[in-house]
Amino acid sequence: MKIGIIGDLILSPNAHYDDLIRRKLQSTDLNIANLESPFINKAIRESSKTGGLCQLMDHCDQLKELNIKAVSLANNHMYDFGEAGLLETIRILDESDILHFGAGKNLEEASKLLHLDIERKKIAIGGYVSRYIKPHSARANRAGTAPLIEKRIREILAESDADYKLLYNHWNQEYEDYPDPLFLDMSGRLISGCNTIIGSHPHCIQGIMDFEKKFVFHSIGNFTMPHTEYHLKSLGTFPDHCYEAYFVILHIDEKNNTSYEKVPYKIHANGEQILAMSEDEAAALEKKSQKISAPLNLEYRKYLKFYRGIKRRKFRPILRKSHLWNSFRIWYTFMILSVLRSMTSFFVRIFDFIGIRQMVRKRFAFILNRLFKL
Repeated sequence: MKIGIIGDLILSPNAHYDDLIRRKLQSTDLNIANLESPFINKAIRESSKTGGLCQLMDHCDQLKELNIKAVSLANNHMYDFGEAGLLETIRILDESDILHFGAGKNLEEASKLLHLDIERKKIAIGGYVSRYIKPHSARANRAGTAPLIEKRIREILAESDADYKLLYNHWNQEYEDYPDPLFLDMSGRLISGCNTIIGSHPHCIQGIMDFEKKFVFHSIGNFTMPHTEYHLKSLGTFPDHCYEAYFVILHIDEKNNTSYEKVPYKIHANGEQILAMSEDEAAALEKKSQKISAPLNLEYRKYLKFYRGIKRRKFRPILRKSHLWNSFRIWYTFMILSVLRSMTSFFVRIFDFIGIRQMVRKRFAFILNRLFKL
């Protein structure tokens, strides 16, 4: 049995996939992707006061073209158009016979595992999203996404009688090469109750961990993520390291032993074209993946020290085991950044007026790119 796992996905009318990529996607029993934004209709789009990321409803057929038979709705953009957008997405997927998991009309529906039968095996798939990346979590009587709460997930996994269990979690920090210590530590416990864990949200690849042939892929990067305005809110461009990624094909034998194949690709600068890599490019990406994976087996405190020194976005707080402390640090950081961004807007106007904006960018690029995005 072969299951393909694809990263963050927003469909595009201009999407293009190399023939090699298409053949690999068609070679599996099914593919699973993270649907990074909701499908909406014209009425929902026009009535929205805030806008957000979305996908046009007539693009759902592209999922079938890519052999994607199930999608995770557990991400921080699925509620960009509120309950109406989420329920419209579920309706469109149901009408198109695309399975889904990770969100629903209430907490019970959002959190439950998707069960399906493949080659006489019962497969269970669940999707959960970190509370620290601004999701709209479902509650007992409120629609939303399934929260990433370790204790509850372990209980859900234990209740399932599936032969093979897979988690697709939306977690960690954007653009970071290494998983957050909190989720690295959590993954080691969650994998005891399932067979494979796949991560999304960072938009770049992160390391892989092997727990006696049970694997954790902390992040496999983007798939198509167009930098256009057709979904109301432009994604803008990503950092350079976000334009190379891979999707994973899990090979599962009769005894549920798992091996995997990585299919590397390049993403065109517009985010809409998936291009096959040359042998040299693929080898370089594999070397990078191995380098990133090596420190993940460090003891928690040693990894915490390593992560503090290596993380790209120094001003983002490192998550700890205390939820209250994490919430305070995130709030505090958000307030500081809000002040800095307000100051940035003020100084940008002044620099433009006196004609020195480009000079400032050149002299202070390291600071500005990380903090002010001038």
